[in-house]
Amino acid sequence: MRALDTAATGMAAQDLKVQVIAGNIANMGTTGFKSQRAEFQDLIYEHVQRIGAQASENGNILPVGIEIGSGVKTVGTPRLMTQGSFAQTGNTLDVAIQGSGWFKILSMAAQLVSNDAMAAVPSSDRANLLRVVDFNIHFTHVRV
Repeated sequence: MRALDTAATGMAAQDLKVQVIAGNIANMGTTGFKSQRAEFQDLIYEHVQRIGAQASENGNILPVGIEIGSGVKTVGTPRLMTQGSFAQTGNTLDVAIQGSGWFKILSMAAQLVSNDAMAAVPSSDRANLLRVVDFNIHFTHVRV
């Protein structure tokens, strides 16, 4: 039954990997979207025969040993903070950040940090975005 448990951890890991890829594909057209990558790690190995152990009565030595793994686990799904491509919008007021950085948006209600200034502003407030009274956009250099 151990083999089935080991296989189940591998299937769960592949399921998560497919979910992450599907999320990346579904959002690849979203402005400011940062893709993710699933990362995995081996679980504990059982040493059945150690390296250099005698393999037979003839004195043969195992050069690599025998290990049986117990599966895989998810370590994390970090965001890939790579530079996206720029697109011309025709709007003279549009800005973009080249390199590492975020838009820091200050309003009377909250302070937001975003790599997509328009996505961070509630849609009801977008009409007032250019009024300094409502929102101030600060360009903050952030090392990633």
